[in-house]
Amino acid sequence: MKDLYIKEIDKLNPDYLELVNEIGTVFNDPAWLSLFGNHLSLYGIFDVQDRLFGAFTLWHTYLYGLKYLKNPLTTPHCALIFRNPAETPYKRNTFEKSVHTCVAGFLKSQPAAIIQFNLPTGVTDGQPYLWKGFKVSPAYTYQLDLNPPIHETFSGFDAKLRSDIAKAEKDGIVVKKVEDMAGVRSLVKKTIDRKTKDVSISLIDKILSEFAKPSNSFAFVAYNADQPVAATFCVYDGTTAYYILGGFDSENRYRGAAASTILASIQHAREIGLQIFDFEGSMIPSIEAFFRGFGGELVPKYSVHRAWLPLEILLKFVKRSVY
Repeated sequence: MKDLYIKEIDKLNPDYLELVNEIGTVFNDPAWLSLFGNHLSLYGIFDVQDRLFGAFTLWHTYLYGLKYLKNPLTTPHCALIFRNPAETPYKRNTFEKSVHTCVAGFLKSQPAAIIQFNLPTGVTDGQPYLWKGFKVSPAYTYQLDLNPPIHETFSGFDAKLRSDIAKAEKDGIVVKKVEDMAGVRSLVKKTIDRKTKDVSISLIDKILSEFAKPSNSFAFVAYNADQPVAATFCVYDGTTAYYILGGFDSENRYRGAAASTILASIQHAREIGLQIFDFEGSMIPSIEAFFRGFGGELVPKYSVHRAWLPLEILLKFVKRSVY
């Protein structure tokens, strides 16, 4: 384990590009990483022969003047990927634990007041982080299997959701796939303005104008009498579509419109050969209930966090579920 080490690398490093091409997700794509400028650091994980075999990202920002390391904004996890060459379960588990031990030790050495990030789904070993003094908490997402026929998928939706979608269609709500992202931007901005300040509209603009193209993303907008009322924007890689942005017009809201854009997104993801539709979850009960209605499988992922002790005591009052 002591032979592994971590250092910052460039997103266009040839060895990194080879790694991304082999096992990466859309969140490892250099085009995605470029959205975040100098605030995002890409770290390579190397073996004793100085060979790059893994990588992850962290967003460097400040909270009340204190250094804060976290997931990149609009990114569901730290984009950790690595090759595991071991062939037996024991050796694979041992190698994976050595990787997480290396990452945890590296993060503990960083001069940051707060560290908080998610591990990708499928990563179940949080012990090395606990051993290094981090806390590990569960979070959740819903993932929908896209292999069954669409009528089977639709029949697995909550009955009320199916009824809302059917009524929206009967009442003339029209859903269209769009490449002009102006309507998507407008609806997402309205939702951000109502609900959160965590995501800047400048980042949304970058995603929609600099990153989005048919080879990595798609969007659907619902219209009521030619007026855009709801939108869904997804990014995707070789296997999975990720629902990362959505919005609706509260002044022209129509029940079933948002669900209709998600249904259209699920249909499109299936048509282009993807296997999973990931709702990217939420810990907000009302949003979780909405996502649950689409019948996906509840999938755990793990949040890793650590803060300076006086700050951790303070954070217990505002984020009790985490600290």
